[in-house]
Amino acid sequence: MKRRVQFTAGLMTLLIAATGTAIAQPYGNARLVSPPQYGQIKMVLGAARLVAQPAAECSAEGRPWVSAPCFDPVFARLRQTGEASATVVGLFRPALDGEVVRGTYGYDFALFDVTKQGAKFNVTKIDLQTSAVRAPKDCFSLPDEDVFYRMDRRGTVSVAQEMLTVVCGGAPKRTYGGYMAQGASLPAQEPAVGQVPNLSGPLWVTTEKRFLKGERRYLAIKDGDCPKDQRVDGDYCATAAVAAFAGNAELKELDLIASERRIEEGAALTDKDIDQWVLKRKGKGPKQKLEADDRWFAHSNLQAIPGCTPIKDTTYRVVRHDGQLYVQEEVLAQCGAPPAPSPFATYEAYGDERPVAQFKPGCPKDLTMLSNICFDEVVAYMETYNHQALDVVVLNRPARDRDYLFSGGPVSYDMAKVKLYDGSRYEADRKSSYNSRPITLPGCSQMPNAPSEAKGWVLTRRGRTTMAVEYQWFSCPVN
Repeated sequence: MKRRVQFTAGLMTLLIAATGTAIAQPYGNARLVSPPQYGQIKMVLGAARLVAQPAAECSAEGRPWVSAPCFDPVFARLRQTGEASATVVGLFRPALDGEVVRGTYGYDFALFDVTKQGAKFNVTKIDLQTSAVRAPKDCFSLPDEDVFYRMDRRGTVSVAQEMLTVVCGGAPKRTYGGYMAQGASLPAQEPAVGQVPNLSGPLWVTTEKRFLKGERRYLAIKDGDCPKDQRVDGDYCATAAVAAFAGNAELKELDLIASERRIEEGAALTDKDIDQWVLKRKGKGPKQKLEADDRWFAHSNLQAIPGCTPIKDTTYRVVRHDGQLYVQEEVLAQCGAPPAPSPFATYEAYGDERPVAQFKPGCPKDLTMLSNICFDEVVAYMETYNHQALDVVVLNRPARDRDYLFSGGPVSYDMAKVKLYDGSRYEADRKSSYNSRPITLPGCSQMPNAPSEAKGWVLTRRGRTTMAVEYQWFSCPVN
């Protein structure tokens, strides 16, 4: 609609003093919405394992090898209960009741499978540390914290109680160790000898270490011991790869991993120990031969295990299959509760600001547009700052200072484009969308799974003028 507007010098001076074009963005101007959510340090229990440890007097049966701990008490317990097997914590130095055992697996302690066959017992070392610890889904692992053992006496039986320190319900207040558990353990009731605890509710997978493995690859070994017709590139033995070509006339090429040194079954190779080749047929007829060329190819797809995350670099394990040597990609993974989140606070940062049009009783007709919305403050703003066109916020119901406007919120609003025509006529049209300038907060990140109220506009009074300031919530790390 057409209208002319004239303002007194006093009103224009007031608007210039009361408004601005944007709010500055330094971190210190952001508003704290919510402080970090810290969790509680808790102790999660696993099984109460039987213990074998060094002893001055031990039977020949109880010490299966020279440096082994003494298994006599374990054997006696199994004979007494009639159990056929047990997972046993073996210590390589003596420990007293109440003592806590931590350290390097295989050096300070190890786990053993003990099985009873007739009147005899078999003892086998478990390659990687495992446990019966399963943390609740609202708990998380802590840096450098792994399963440890507390030596306990349960009646006449010595046990190693599996324990793991975690944080539940939020982030830890510190991440450098020395954690003190708060309240009862999880569960509060310690398990019986040889038994696992009874925890209800959703749980993470078992806390243990496992190898993630990929597919087998053909192997070429430098200076290997094989006939000349099984060699490639001069002095590399590639018996299985050569046999694959001999057994399949349609095979044109295959990927090959070459070892730069002689190796045996069970050896572990790193990226520095290998080259990646492609082995191809060259020539035709009797002159046909196999040639190897350097070619990078993608590592094999490791077989993912839910709840397990790699913690070491990839290695290539030499394995035997159908009498021939191959390599198989593998990587050590930690399974169990995921790492604890870092502590983050939620801050509200600000961007552009826009004048607000809203219903006002008694608004002059020449200031009313879009049916019944009063644009007096919008027009004053535009004329003060010499805007020819401007996006503005239109309230569909009355609102007050510090009210928040967001999608699905209690205050309905639209965006509108207001334009000046012929130097005196203003028109407003509602907009279906609005492209704002990005709001940033240095050192902070977008909120994951942000609620609807995490982004929108906040109303603020500047003298007699209502402005809508664009805002957005951010997750900011806490030092």
